[in-house]
Amino acid sequence: MGTIKSLILYDLSLGIKRQTSFFLFICNFDMCNSLRWICLKSTVIATLIILSSSVGSLKGILMSLRAFLLQITWVIFLPMNAHADVELIDLQSHKLEYKIQRNGVLDFKHLTNLSFRTSGFLQRLEVEEGDMLELGQEIARLDDTDLQANLYSAQASYRKASGDLKRAKELFKKKTVSEDFLELAIRDERNSKTNLELAKYDIESAVIVAPFSAAVVDRLVQPGELLPAGNPAYQVAALDDNYVVKLELTQDERRLVSLGDKAQVFFDVAKANNGQSVAAQITKITARADPVSGMFFIELTIEQAVPVGFAGQWVNVSINGRSEEEVFAVPFAAISKMKDLNVTMVEFRENSYQIIETRPLYIDQEFFYVTAASKSISLVSNGWHLLDLQH
Repeated sequence: MGTIKSLILYDLSLGIKRQTSFFLFICNFDMCNSLRWICLKSTVIATLIILSSSVGSLKGILMSLRAFLLQITWVIFLPMNAHADVELIDLQSHKLEYKIQRNGVLDFKHLTNLSFRTSGFLQRLEVEEGDMLELGQEIARLDDTDLQANLYSAQASYRKASGDLKRAKELFKKKTVSEDFLELAIRDERNSKTNLELAKYDIESAVIVAPFSAAVVDRLVQPGELLPAGNPAYQVAALDDNYVVKLELTQDERRLVSLGDKAQVFFDVAKANNGQSVAAQITKITARADPVSGMFFIELTIEQAVPVGFAGQWVNVSINGRSEEEVFAVPFAAISKMKDLNVTMVEFRENSYQIIETRPLYIDQEFFYVTAASKSISLVSNGWHLLDLQH
């Protein structure tokens, strides 16, 4: 009877062991030390029960001892085999070579306001927004009726003053007039000449002509308006050496770029890297991020003639660079956790596993690039979830 009980309990214990082993295998359960001792104590207690039920039966005692030894072996060595599936990858430090690709907007670097240099009623507008201007082209004119009248009056006054001065000089030579009379004639001639020049200036100022080849960005006035001198009528942009590209970068990308870095600008976004491109250079980086988006704005000046396109169109920008900082290129498989902007990795060093938390300098489609504190590092690339790790 004792032998039968022993066989039943022995089979039961082996069944429990097999089921538990299968469960641990399926779940990849990593037994910690405390759980190992709990299992060991449970095994001892179960074996004592078997022995107590097998008193008087030598065969039952031997089978109970066999079950005990099997349980001890399973409890002790199974957790140690969990590390067999852990894989390591060895990485070497190197300089970070990065490539940032972003879509940006083509824009004008400088805008110029064109205005009349004299006041008057706006009579005619020759161009509209989007028109192209040539150097010296007339684009707007004031009603100059009053200005023409002032010009005729100034011309008549100048002719009279010139004649009076000529007669005063002849009379002064004959000593029939005083020196004061001559000086008064000279002063009147100078004043009338100044008034004539001002009248001519007003006539010229009643017309706006293009100071350079440009594109009309905006028309700011309406025909018939009374405009004071200096009031902007048009906003234009030069077409030569006046294109920039504006785009946004994350704070991590901002850490990689510097003023003067070179870039390529592709005008066909759909065919970036295959379409037509021009060289550009980073000429402006904002000192602080946008409070809403958290992005940094940068500006690239195009160093060549723009082949196609106008301000406002989308372009693709490729910024290639090389950082002086040493980094490790960590594959995605070696990242055990990612939270916010930080990543967690497991390093194998001096026969132990250690958790590393850091913030990557740069991320591309294959790797996280993290600062290298040494020349090489061994990271767990597979099976880090099987390890009993402590932060």
